[in-house]
Amino acid sequence: MIAYQLKEKSVLPVLFFLICSIPSFSCAEADKTSRKEINDVDYYYNLGVDYGKSGKYQEAADAFKQAIRIKPDYAEAHYNLGVYYEKSGKRQLSADAFKQAIRIKPDYADAHYSLGVYFGELGRGQAQSAIDAFEQVIRIKPDYAEAYYGLGFAYGQLRRNQEAADAFRQAIRIKPDYADAHYSLGVTFINIKDKGSALNEYKILKALDKELADNLFDLIYP
Repeated sequence: MIAYQLKEKSVLPVLFFLICSIPSFSCAEADKTSRKEINDVDYYYNLGVDYGKSGKYQEAADAFKQAIRIKPDYAEAHYNLGVYYEKSGKRQLSADAFKQAIRIKPDYADAHYSLGVYFGELGRGQAQSAIDAFEQVIRIKPDYAEAYYGLGFAYGQLRRNQEAADAFRQAIRIKPDYADAHYSLGVTFINIKDKGSALNEYKILKALDKELADNLFDLIYP
């Protein structure tokens, strides 16, 4: 971020001088344009997206903060701030940003999903909160395969194996080549001592993801 600011400071005075030298473009207009950019929410939002694509997560977060400064109720900026907080390892801040996005836009499926992932990663103690979040996603967007997968994972944490299996099946119904869901369904079958069904998932996985298939086979035949 510092390098970017230094670059802006070195280029803008020259650019300002060149623009002012154009007869049809006054210095006042140039100054007005630069001020507009400073307060342009789309400028900062797009800057955050570009930084994120380049793997500059802290710079991306800083840009989204600027977008929020200009437009506090910008749900997408809050959501993306959460995404890049998460990528930077700032998990609690990421959850707070996701919650703020939902506060502004209650039916924001991706924000509910990301909050569910956050709770799921906290372990069994937050599994019910993860379930609640994923159920909200499914209410809003019934064909969200990843939400069903997350739901199955959370049910599995609570050892509610039948509900976990049902959730993984729904994920596969929506996305038949969902290798992680096939693997997790296979593991669930192992947990309920249904080796035959686990083997069926192994057969499917062989064509989708050999590494996952091998891992599942090793669980079936330890």
